[in-house]
Amino acid sequence: MPDPLGLDAETFGLACWSGRAHPMVRAHRHDDVELNVVVSGRLDYLFGAQRVSIPAGATSVFWAALPHQLLATAAGSSACWLTVPLDVVLRWQLPGPAVAELLGGTPLVTTTPGGRGAPEVGGTDPGRRFEGWALDLADPDPALAGIALLEMEAYLRRVLRKAQRASTSGPATSVGHATAMATYVAAHFREPLTVDEVAASVHVTPHHAMQVFRGAVGTTIGAYLTQCRLAEAQRLLITTALTVEAIAHAAGFGSSSRLYAACADLGLPPPARYRRQQRQAAGGSPAAPGP
Repeated sequence: MPDPLGLDAETFGLACWSGRAHPMVRAHRHDDVELNVVVSGRLDYLFGAQRVSIPAGATSVFWAALPHQLLATAAGSSACWLTVPLDVVLRWQLPGPAVAELLGGTPLVTTTPGGRGAPEVGGTDPGRRFEGWALDLADPDPALAGIALLEMEAYLRRVLRKAQRASTSGPATSVGHATAMATYVAAHFREPLTVDEVAASVHVTPHHAMQVFRGAVGTTIGAYLTQCRLAEAQRLLITTALTVEAIAHAAGFGSSSRLYAACADLGLPPPARYRRQQRQAAGGSPAAPGP
Protein backbone atom coordinates (compact mmCIF):
# COMPACT_ATOMS: atom_id res chain seq x y z
CA MET A 1 0.00 0.00 0.00
CA PRO A 2 1.49 3.42 -0.89
CA ASP A 3 2.39 5.57 2.07
CA PRO A 4 0.32 8.79 1.89
CA LEU A 5 2.90 10.66 3.97
CA GLY A 6 5.92 9.75 1.90
CA LEU A 7 7.36 7.26 4.39
CA ASP A 8 7.49 4.23 2.10
CA ALA A 9 10.37 2.05 3.19
CA GLU A 10 13.64 2.98 1.54
CA THR A 11 16.24 0.42 0.53
CA PHE A 12 19.68 0.57 2.09
CA GLY A 13 20.63 -3.09 2.36
CA LEU A 14 24.19 -3.95 3.35
CA ALA A 15 25.93 -0.58 3.33
CA CYS A 16 28.59 1.32 5.22
CA TRP A 17 29.65 4.97 5.04
CA SER A 18 30.97 7.85 7.12
CA GLY A 19 31.17 11.63 6.99
CA ARG A 20 29.48 14.81 8.15
CA ALA A 21 26.04 14.43 9.72
CA HIS A 22 23.22 16.67 8.50
CA PRO A 23 19.61 16.96 9.74
CA MET A 24 16.99 15.09 7.70
CA VAL A 25 14.09 17.01 6.15
CA ARG A 26 11.69 14.18 6.99
CA ALA A 27 11.55 10.87 8.79
CA HIS A 28 12.24 7.67 6.92
CA ARG A 29 12.27 3.94 7.58
CA HIS A 30 13.98 0.91 6.10
CA ASP A 31 13.96 -2.76 7.01
CA ASP A 32 17.53 -2.95 8.24
CA VAL A 33 19.35 -2.94 11.52
CA GLU A 34 21.17 0.39 11.64
CA LEU A 35 24.26 1.11 13.69
CA ASN A 36 25.66 4.64 14.11
CA VAL A 37 28.93 5.70 15.72
CA VAL A 38 29.16 9.40 16.55
CA VAL A 39 32.76 10.38 15.90
CA SER A 40 32.43 14.06 16.82
CA GLY A 41 29.72 16.49 17.86
CA ARG A 42 26.25 15.20 18.74
CA LEU A 43 23.27 13.71 16.89
CA ASP A 44 19.71 14.44 18.05
CA TYR A 45 17.27 11.84 16.72
CA LEU A 46 13.52 11.46 16.83
CA PHE A 47 12.51 7.81 17.13
CA GLY A 48 8.73 7.66 16.90
CA ALA A 49 7.89 10.22 19.58
CA GLN A 50 11.08 9.91 21.61
CA ARG A 51 13.96 12.35 21.27
CA VAL A 52 17.36 10.72 21.74
CA SER A 53 20.66 12.59 21.92
CA ILE A 54 23.74 10.56 20.98
CA PRO A 55 27.02 12.19 22.04
CA ALA A 56 30.49 11.85 20.56
CA GLY A 57 32.03 8.48 21.33
CA ALA A 58 28.67 6.73 21.60
CA THR A 59 27.14 4.04 19.42
CA SER A 60 23.43 3.54 18.73
CA VAL A 61 21.87 0.45 17.20
CA PHE A 62 18.21 0.02 16.30
CA TRP A 63 15.74 -1.62 13.95
CA ALA A 64 15.07 1.03 11.33
CA ALA A 65 11.62 -0.16 10.19
CA LEU A 66 9.97 2.32 12.53
CA PRO A 67 10.13 5.98 11.44
CA HIS A 68 13.17 7.90 12.64
CA GLN A 69 14.66 11.27 11.80
CA LEU A 70 17.91 13.09 12.49
CA LEU A 71 16.49 16.37 13.78
CA ALA A 72 19.62 18.32 14.65
CA THR A 73 23.39 18.06 14.97
CA ALA A 74 26.04 19.96 16.85
CA ALA A 75 28.40 22.03 14.69
CA GLY A 76 30.92 19.86 12.89
CA SER A 77 29.25 16.57 13.78
CA SER A 78 30.46 13.49 11.96
CA ALA A 79 29.50 9.85 12.23
CA CYS A 80 29.83 6.37 10.78
CA TRP A 81 26.78 4.42 9.62
CA LEU A 82 26.22 0.73 9.03
CA THR A 83 23.01 -0.90 7.77
CA VAL A 84 22.51 -4.66 7.63
CA PRO A 85 19.31 -6.25 6.26
CA LEU A 86 17.18 -7.71 9.02
CA ASP A 87 17.15 -11.18 7.47
CA VAL A 88 20.96 -11.20 7.50
CA VAL A 89 21.03 -10.21 11.18
CA LEU A 90 18.52 -12.95 12.00
CA ARG A 91 20.77 -15.56 10.40
CA TRP A 92 23.43 -14.58 12.93
CA GLN A 93 21.16 -16.09 15.63
CA LEU A 94 21.77 -13.35 18.16
CA PRO A 95 20.53 -13.94 21.71
CA GLY A 96 16.73 -13.79 21.88
CA PRO A 97 16.62 -10.89 24.36
CA ALA A 98 18.95 -8.88 22.13
CA VAL A 99 16.62 -9.39 19.16
CA ALA A 100 13.66 -8.30 21.29
CA GLU A 101 15.56 -5.14 22.25
CA LEU A 102 16.23 -4.38 18.59
CA LEU A 103 12.50 -4.60 17.88
CA GLY A 104 11.62 -2.23 20.69
CA GLY A 105 11.36 0.93 18.60
CA THR A 106 14.04 2.94 20.40
CA PRO A 107 17.81 2.67 20.00
CA LEU A 108 20.25 0.94 22.28
CA VAL A 109 22.93 3.51 23.03
CA THR A 110 26.32 2.65 24.48
CA THR A 111 29.93 3.74 24.32
CA THR A 112 31.95 2.44 21.39
CA PRO A 113 33.44 -1.04 21.94
CA GLY A 114 36.78 0.42 22.97
CA GLY A 115 35.25 2.88 25.41
CA ARG A 116 34.24 6.51 25.01
CA GLY A 117 37.00 8.56 23.47
CA ALA A 118 39.36 5.55 23.31
CA PRO A 119 40.58 3.59 20.29
CA GLU A 120 38.60 0.49 19.42
CA VAL A 121 39.72 -3.04 20.06
CA GLY A 122 42.67 -3.72 17.77
CA GLY A 123 43.69 -0.07 17.70
CA THR A 124 41.31 0.85 14.85
CA ASP A 125 39.27 4.02 15.19
CA PRO A 126 35.65 3.87 13.93
CA GLY A 127 36.30 5.98 10.84
CA ARG A 128 39.06 3.73 9.54
CA ARG A 129 37.14 0.57 10.38
CA PHE A 130 33.99 1.71 8.56
CA GLU A 131 36.02 3.03 5.62
CA GLY A 132 37.66 -0.37 5.32
CA TRP A 133 34.29 -2.13 5.30
CA ALA A 134 32.98 0.23 2.62
CA LEU A 135 36.01 -0.54 0.43
CA ASP A 136 35.58 -4.29 0.96
CA LEU A 137 31.89 -4.14 0.02
CA ALA A 138 32.74 -2.28 -3.19
CA ASP A 139 35.60 -4.60 -4.14
CA PRO A 140 34.93 -7.02 -7.04
CA ASP A 141 36.34 -9.85 -4.95
CA PRO A 142 33.29 -11.31 -3.13
CA ALA A 143 35.51 -12.91 -0.52
CA LEU A 144 36.36 -9.47 0.88
CA ALA A 145 32.66 -8.65 1.31
CA GLY A 146 32.22 -11.94 3.15
CA ILE A 147 35.10 -11.13 5.49
CA ALA A 148 33.70 -7.66 6.12
CA LEU A 149 30.31 -9.18 6.98
CA LEU A 150 31.94 -11.46 9.56
CA GLU A 151 33.64 -8.44 11.11
CA MET A 152 30.32 -6.54 11.14
CA GLU A 153 28.65 -9.43 12.93
CA ALA A 154 31.36 -9.48 15.59
CA TYR A 155 31.14 -5.70 15.97
CA LEU A 156 27.35 -5.76 16.39
CA ARG A 157 27.59 -8.58 18.91
CA ARG A 158 30.12 -6.59 20.92
CA VAL A 159 27.93 -3.47 20.89
CA LEU A 160 24.83 -5.43 21.93
CA ARG A 161 26.75 -7.23 24.64
CA LYS A 162 27.90 -3.93 26.06
CA ALA A 163 24.41 -2.45 25.81
CA GLN A 164 22.66 -5.29 27.59
CA ARG A 165 24.03 -8.37 29.29
CA ALA A 166 21.97 -10.97 27.41
CA SER A 167 23.09 -14.52 27.97
CA THR A 168 20.14 -16.68 26.90
CA SER A 169 18.90 -17.49 23.44
CA GLY A 170 15.34 -18.13 22.36
CA PRO A 171 14.43 -20.70 19.71
CA ALA A 172 15.62 -19.40 16.35
CA THR A 173 12.34 -20.25 14.60
CA SER A 174 10.24 -18.49 17.22
CA VAL A 175 12.41 -15.40 17.15
CA GLY A 176 12.23 -15.41 13.37
CA HIS A 177 8.45 -15.61 13.42
CA ALA A 178 8.19 -12.83 15.99
CA THR A 179 10.50 -10.61 14.00
CA ALA A 180 8.59 -11.28 10.79
CA MET A 181 5.32 -10.41 12.54
CA ALA A 182 6.79 -7.22 13.98
CA THR A 183 8.03 -6.33 10.50
CA TYR A 184 4.57 -6.94 9.10
CA VAL A 185 2.93 -4.76 11.77
CA ALA A 186 5.47 -1.98 11.18
CA ALA A 187 4.72 -2.06 7.46
CA HIS A 188 0.91 -2.16 7.81
CA PHE A 189 0.05 -0.39 11.05
CA ARG A 190 -1.69 2.45 9.18
CA GLU A 191 -4.22 -0.06 7.81
CA PRO A 192 -7.00 -1.90 9.65
CA LEU A 193 -5.12 -4.90 11.07
CA THR A 194 -6.14 -7.98 13.07
CA VAL A 195 -4.19 -10.63 14.94
CA ASP A 196 -5.45 -13.19 12.43
CA GLU A 197 -3.89 -11.23 9.57
CA VAL A 198 -0.59 -10.87 11.39
CA ALA A 199 -0.53 -14.61 12.18
CA ALA A 200 -1.35 -15.45 8.56
CA SER A 201 1.65 -13.41 7.42
CA VAL A 202 3.93 -16.09 8.94
CA HIS A 203 1.55 -19.04 8.39
CA VAL A 204 0.86 -19.85 12.04
CA THR A 205 -2.34 -19.95 14.09
CA PRO A 206 -3.40 -16.78 15.95
CA HIS A 207 -2.93 -18.50 19.32
CA HIS A 208 0.60 -19.59 18.45
CA ALA A 209 1.37 -16.17 17.00
CA MET A 210 0.35 -14.43 20.23
CA GLN A 211 2.43 -16.81 22.36
CA VAL A 212 5.53 -16.50 20.17
CA PHE A 213 5.27 -12.73 19.87
CA ARG A 214 4.87 -12.14 23.60
CA GLY A 215 7.73 -14.50 24.38
CA ALA A 216 10.17 -12.80 21.99
CA VAL A 217 9.11 -9.15 22.12
CA GLY A 218 7.69 -8.98 25.65
CA THR A 219 4.31 -7.53 24.70
CA THR A 220 1.17 -8.50 22.80
CA ILE A 221 0.63 -8.03 19.07
CA GLY A 222 -2.20 -5.59 19.83
CA ALA A 223 -0.03 -3.55 22.19
CA TYR A 224 2.79 -3.47 19.64
CA LEU A 225 0.36 -2.31 16.96
CA THR A 226 -0.84 0.48 19.23
CA GLN A 227 2.79 1.40 19.98
CA CYS A 228 3.53 1.75 16.26
CA ARG A 229 0.43 3.86 15.68
CA LEU A 230 1.01 6.03 18.72
CA ALA A 231 4.67 6.61 17.89
CA GLU A 232 3.68 7.73 14.40
CA ALA A 233 0.89 9.97 15.73
CA GLN A 234 3.25 11.64 18.20
CA ARG A 235 5.88 12.10 15.48
CA LEU A 236 3.31 13.83 13.29
CA LEU A 237 2.15 15.99 16.18
CA ILE A 238 5.72 17.20 16.65
CA THR A 239 6.78 17.58 13.04
CA THR A 240 3.63 18.59 11.09
CA ALA A 241 0.73 21.02 11.24
CA LEU A 242 -1.88 18.35 10.49
CA THR A 243 -5.02 18.36 12.64
CA VAL A 244 -5.41 15.74 15.35
CA GLU A 245 -8.21 14.13 13.34
CA ALA A 246 -6.01 13.88 10.23
CA ILE A 247 -3.13 12.50 12.29
CA ALA A 248 -5.37 9.88 13.88
CA HIS A 249 -6.36 8.58 10.45
CA ALA A 250 -2.83 8.81 9.05
CA ALA A 251 -1.45 6.77 11.98
CA GLY A 252 -4.09 4.05 11.64
CA PHE A 253 -6.35 4.83 14.61
CA GLY A 254 -9.32 5.57 12.36
CA SER A 255 -10.65 8.39 14.54
CA SER A 256 -9.38 11.01 16.95
CA SER A 257 -11.41 9.44 19.77
CA ARG A 258 -9.39 6.23 19.46
CA LEU A 259 -6.17 8.20 19.50
CA TYR A 260 -7.28 10.05 22.63
CA ALA A 261 -8.26 6.73 24.24
CA ALA A 262 -4.86 5.19 23.46
CA CYS A 263 -3.12 8.17 25.09
CA ALA A 264 -5.38 7.91 28.15
CA ASP A 265 -4.81 4.16 28.49
CA LEU A 266 -1.04 4.71 28.61
CA GLY A 267 -1.19 7.74 30.89
CA LEU A 268 0.05 10.09 28.16
CA PRO A 269 -1.09 13.69 27.63
CA PRO A 270 -3.94 14.19 25.14
CA PRO A 271 -2.66 14.85 21.60
CA ALA A 272 -3.28 18.62 21.57
CA ARG A 273 -1.58 19.10 24.93
CA TYR A 274 1.30 16.83 23.92
CA ARG A 275 1.81 18.94 20.79
CA ARG A 276 1.86 22.18 22.79
CA GLN A 277 4.32 20.75 25.32
CA GLN A 278 6.69 19.53 22.61
CA ARG A 279 6.52 22.78 20.66
CA GLN A 280 7.22 24.79 23.80
CA ALA A 281 10.12 22.50 24.75
CA ALA A 282 11.58 22.97 21.27
CA GLY A 283 11.24 26.75 21.48
CA GLY A 284 8.15 27.02 19.29
CA SER A 285 7.63 26.33 15.61
CA PRO A 286 6.76 28.42 12.59
CA ALA A 287 4.04 25.94 11.71
CA ALA A 288 0.59 26.64 13.07
CA PRO A 289 -0.69 23.21 14.18
CA GLY A 290 -4.33 22.29 13.96
CA PRO A 291 -6.36 21.50 17.06
